[in-house]
Amino acid sequence: MVQCAMGWSHSAVLLESGDLLQYGNRIGTGLNEDWYLPSVSAALNEKLSIASVACGAYHTAALTERGHCLTWGCNLNGQLGHGDTK
Repeated sequence: MVQCAMGWSHSAVLLESGDLLQYGNRIGTGLNEDWYLPSVSAALNEKLSIASVACGAYHTAALTERGHCLTWGCNLNGQLGHGDTK
C-alpha cells in the first residue's frame, strides 16, 4: 500500500502497482450500490497507473503518473470539475 484516503462514505487504497482499490458507497462502478470488498473502479478500467488519490464526501479524485487528473462520483455541486453538474 502506498496511500489510503477516506471520504464521507467510501475509502480508496493506492497499491504500489498503481492500481486503485475502492470500497463503500457508489465508488464509480456505474452501479448505485455499496461495495463492502475492495474493487477496482469502473472509471479505471483502462489500466491507468495512479500516483495519488483523494476522497471527498461522495466523490474521488486521482492523479495519474502522466499528470492527468481523473474525477468521479457525485457531482451535484460541480465538485468534479467537469464544467457541469451531471
